[in-house]
Amino acid sequence: NENGGVFKISNNDGKSVAKLLADEDGGNLEIYNNFEDRRATLKYKKDYSGVIGLYDHYGKLGWMESGKQ
Repeated sequence: NENGGVFKISNNDGKSVAKLLADEDGGNLEIYNNFEDRRATLKYKKDYSGVIGLYDHYGKLGWMESGKQ
């Protein structure tokens, strides 16, 4: 659409295992397990150099680091 889009990669069961998203702020790459629980995110936003996030086995953010100094 006018704000960006989403590219999804699915496994043989039709579940999303990765998404590449683009919007007016920047973009994301999200990695999921076979249960569609997010495990890792790489982000770029206009006001950040970049962000990486890792998620625990419950799907909750466990660690995040920004490249912005």
